[in-house]
Amino acid sequence: MNPFLSWLSEVASSDTLWAVIGAIAAVVATCIAIVELVRRNAIDRQFAAYRRVNANRVWGHIQIVLEAYETLDEAKKAPAPGTTERDRIERERFLCDKIISARKAVVAAYLRLLEQAISEQDKFDEEVAQRWLQMGRLENDWRYKIALKFVD
Repeated sequence: MNPFLSWLSEVASSDTLWAVIGAIAAVVATCIAIVELVRRNAIDRQFAAYRRVNANRVWGHIQIVLEAYETLDEAKKAPAPGTTERDRIERERFLCDKIISARKAVVAAYLRLLEQAISEQDKFDEEVAQRWLQMGRLENDWRYKIALKFVD
């Protein structure tokens, strides 16, 4: 009989076979654990990056809203109208400038929030924009047209 075959039949009939199978299973399990650890670390890094970007967006929105609030607060504190026509015109001009500035800040905040809402969609296309228009998320044609600029 072949010496290799006799050794193999001896190993197969002893506890050594189970020890070899156990060792191979341990090596395979360790390799799988290492791969999963690497994948988990990559996912954690991606999630941390997403959170940083999202936090920056949120703070950008907060800044825009605060600018609008401060502008309106300044307008509220405008000096009382004087007795002359010139004083009244200057106050109206001042208030109009503040209102225009606040409106720009609010529109900028809206655009950032719309961009964020769209970026969080798995797929954003004309059909989704149309559905948002019907649902009232996009209240008018101007907002619908702005949303279409973000179509994938």
